[in-house]
Amino acid sequence: MKVEDIVKSANIPIQGCLPYLLSALDPFLQQNPIWQAAFYSAIGLYGIYMAYNQEEVNEIIKFIKEHPEEFREEIVQSKEFRKGFLLFTEQYLKQRVDEKKTILKRILLDYAIYDNKTDYELERLNDCLLRITIPTLKNLIFIKKDIIPVLEDEINKELNQKLYQESDLSTEWWFNDLLTKKILSKNVFEKIKDQISVY
Repeated sequence: MKVEDIVKSANIPIQGCLPYLLSALDPFLQQNPIWQAAFYSAIGLYGIYMAYNQEEVNEIIKFIKEHPEEFREEIVQSKEFRKGFLLFTEQYLKQRVDEKKTILKRILLDYAIYDNKTDYELERLNDCLLRITIPTLKNLIFIKKDIIPVLEDEINKELNQKLYQESDLSTEWWFNDLLTKKILSKNVFEKIKDQISVY
């Protein structure tokens, strides 16, 4: 079989899948025309992949619908946001791990509401997420959900002391100062020890 014949035979399903993708996106884009430029740009670059991964496209649409305040018209129609959305779409379609997909959504939300998008380190965050291992990611999630709240509670209790209440420095300043002085590893070890003692 010649190369031309292979391309022609592969082209038939490719041509057939794009109209299906567009018809699936059409109701959303009709109701939300501000997203047309962003989605058509994504389709231009990743259309075939999007067509064969309709479930991920549906997840992206659902995510957008859940955050109308963050994705306001002036944000969505800006050139900077559309470029960020292209990067998000590429990463989201390629991502296998649900925890990382959740973080990708959070990154896009933060990017959407960030005033100076040029200074937002979108590429670095995406690259870091791509490289981080699942065990490391789970450790970070554990620290954020189980350790940081304990540290914050301890600090808030300390801030009730007279020394901090009568200080010329703000409560926020003292909070940040005390947080940087707390030994994270000690709290992690104690939490793990508590969990082990339950079993």
